[in-house]
Amino acid sequence: MELQKLKALTLNNQSLLLSYLGRMKEALVLLAQCISCEPDCLRYRYNHSKLLFDMGVEDEASRDWLEFRRINQTAISSDCNENFKLKDLPKDDEDYDLYMKMDSRVISRLCQKS
Repeated sequence: MELQKLKALTLNNQSLLLSYLGRMKEALVLLAQCISCEPDCLRYRYNHSKLLFDMGVEDEASRDWLEFRRINQTAISSDCNENFKLKDLPKDDEDYDLYMKMDSRVISRLCQKS
């Protein structure tokens, strides 16, 4: 395992521990560092967006997730129906269901606001 991936994994695990301990702001800082090591990792981005939702920063969580998924927020806001198609996720990923739930959570949040 290359050094950057190991560092990202360590930071992610530390952030999860801190969030369980209620130290959300510290966890968020570690997740940001984690993402800077591996910016394209779905799991780390999911953890980051979920933590933001858990902290009550729902607009930022939604923007963060949509930006990572390269989804135009305006397109969702203008077409809030169940036929809205999100970009593909890797179906072989063990966390596929979690990512789909985050997609749904973000879409629901945006549709409530419009």
